[in-house]
Amino acid sequence: MTLLNVLTFHRAIVSVIVKDMVDFLCCLSEAVIRWPTEPQTTNVKEQFRNMAQFPGVIGAVDGCHIPISTPDNCQNGYLDHNHTHSINLMAVCDANKKFTYCFAGCPGSVHDHDQRVFANSVLGQAVDTCSRQHFPSSHYHIVGNSAFQLQQHVMVPY
Repeated sequence: MTLLNVLTFHRAIVSVIVKDMVDFLCCLSEAVIRWPTEPQTTNVKEQFRNMAQFPGVIGAVDGCHIPISTPDNCQNGYLDHNHTHSINLMAVCDANKKFTYCFAGCPGSVHDHDQRVFANSVLGQAVDTCSRQHFPSSHYHIVGNSAFQLQQHVMVPY
């Protein structure tokens, strides 16, 4: 067996292991990454208030680009503002830095990526409709940076 054959074999094994691990993590995600229930929101709100003296916060949202390898036929669609291929990831965490919501998959080329990705997510639609499942009170909100738009349940710097 040549060195090239050995390297190709090892790459194939690593590829299968990575795919299996990603599949496993995706199966676990719904059990681990969960939006707080109504009783939990009170606890999360108090943790944020104790940490930052800011009332009504039940999460902090931000987005980032995850570098990817793209197929030859769609490279331009995933080219981000840094001229690298990526997908957008948007996540919300609680006061303990535990993820409570994640949304990924929009191409890196999406303009105004944080707000656009947010608007296309289930959470963004919940904000638009003032979902009581996500925001049991009009006094609850998430905080984000200036890349997000000010909305009833999204507080941003001014």
